[in-house]
Amino acid sequence: MEAWLADPRVQSTVVPFAVAAAVAGVARAAAGTRAEAWAALAVIAGFAAAYALILGAPPLPPRSSAHKIAYLGAAAAALGLGLDLARARPPLVRLVAAGGAGAAALWLLGARLDLDDPATLLWPALPLVAAWLVVMLRLDSQAGAGLTAAVVIMVAAAALALVALLGRSASISQLAAALAAAMAGLALWNWPVARIAGGRAATFAGGALLLALASQALLFTEAAAAALAVLLLVPFADRPAGWLLARLVAPGGRIGQALAPVVLALAAAVPAAVAVAIAHIAAGPLRPF
Repeated sequence: MEAWLADPRVQSTVVPFAVAAAVAGVARAAAGTRAEAWAALAVIAGFAAAYALILGAPPLPPRSSAHKIAYLGAAAAALGLGLDLARARPPLVRLVAAGGAGAAALWLLGARLDLDDPATLLWPALPLVAAWLVVMLRLDSQAGAGLTAAVVIMVAAAALALVALLGRSASISQLAAALAAAMAGLALWNWPVARIAGGRAATFAGGALLLALASQALLFTEAAAAALAVLLLVPFADRPAGWLLARLVAPGGRIGQALAPVVLALAAAVPAAVAVAIAHIAAGPLRPF
């Protein structure tokens, strides 16, 4: 491996951003009317490139939760792409999103879920499945709203990278940063003017990867549970952002369209910053890994 590729900062930021931006650009030029669906695969491509550099290729079948994350992202991207190409109706999409979210959460739990012990159904299974359902359904409602889903996933993933780092998990921190960078690479093609409509492939892949990394941080690291819980508020930042934007500029104009992702990112940064602050307090005096 080239020396510069061994740098964790390059692996978790430069590589996923560059790969996602390149794939999105090629897909936009080649995919015609289906560009919004195929270009969304840029997210999983960027994340996969970073994952391979950070952890290597995951074995099949996966042997740990870290291996499962890679396959969950790919499965979510394929599922979202299929729904995009089939132009599935909203009720079917919500049903698939809910079912897939529940199944993914339970699969990630692995040995932590013991059907012979009812206590594991209350913790950690119940809150984890509930979090997956709430966030995935919320993100699905934003899938066609320009950069909304991409921005909230990007901000939440960046905050998760810091929360995981404070929870003493360098690998989860790197992967969360890679997800944020991959989402930024796709968003590059949609700002200040939307060129590739947001599709469910990117939304499902990004959302599943975000939730899988957060779940892994909750179950297997010292990351503060309260900080991770606050991150659940980030996907709801579009409401206050919309209220604020309407008071700054006239809705529907070019200026408003260009400012919308910026205002949303600022609104999403509020709960994200609170989550990082909680993680910092919970971590106490920093110790070497």
